[in-house]
Amino acid sequence: MDDTEGYEMEDSSAPGGPSQLGTAPTAETEKLAGKVVRFLLARHLQNVLTSRTDISKLFDEDIRSRRTVVGEVFKLAQTYLLERFGMEVVEVYRKVKGRSAAGLSQTARSVLSQASASQGVGQAKYYILVSALPQERRPPVRNKAVLGLVSTIASLILLDPHFRVNENSLVRHLEELGVEIEGRNLHHPQLGNVSQLLEVELIKQGYFEKEKDGDQSFYSFGPRLRGEIGTEALVEMIDQIFDGELDDVTKQELKLRADGVQEPVEA
Repeated sequence: MDDTEGYEMEDSSAPGGPSQLGTAPTAETEKLAGKVVRFLLARHLQNVLTSRTDISKLFDEDIRSRRTVVGEVFKLAQTYLLERFGMEVVEVYRKVKGRSAAGLSQTARSVLSQASASQGVGQAKYYILVSALPQERRPPVRNKAVLGLVSTIASLILLDPHFRVNENSLVRHLEELGVEIEGRNLHHPQLGNVSQLLEVELIKQGYFEKEKDGDQSFYSFGPRLRGEIGTEALVEMIDQIFDGELDDVTKQELKLRADGVQEPVEA
């Protein structure tokens, strides 16, 4: 069995909620679902993205060959996470290096571009857990300094016409906020080594993506940023950076941009 198949997201908005599997789960299904739940919770605590392959490795070859069982296990795991832990499984996508268009004709480039857009080529699917609780019932953020850094970088990306921020430009903005350059690293009294925090943690955990364009590096939204924080909260954080001075029209435009409704302008 292809380990990228057999996992279907359960629609928690469907009548009766996600716990209606059609038939009562077997002892085997419950045991395997519990295994998936523990694995996803552990990955959540580590802030690590989980791929379908990661989940597939939890099953032996016999189970992986039984697609119906795998699907039921995954749906039941979603149910347990929602009903017992108040957590939802959310699909997110991370960019992957695709086929190069170098040397192709204009027609071939166009076909490759259309195929990538329609078939999701160049994106890998992952899962993360997010709280299903209303915002007012969620626990307070423990590290507000890190949240402030994430908010600042996200606002710079969202306000840029191309939805990305140049590394040099980012450093200049961070210097204005009290981040100091120490050798090759950035340092902040509360955050410590900002370079390590950004490169080793925030990018690895999927909050941001970093890519080279020529001799320059750029940061853009990562899959976890939208999935975990959400558009509404993201725009509100940006509004706080501007001391609550964003008008409703600007907020709505930012929400549309964050949701990907408006495409970035061409260079």
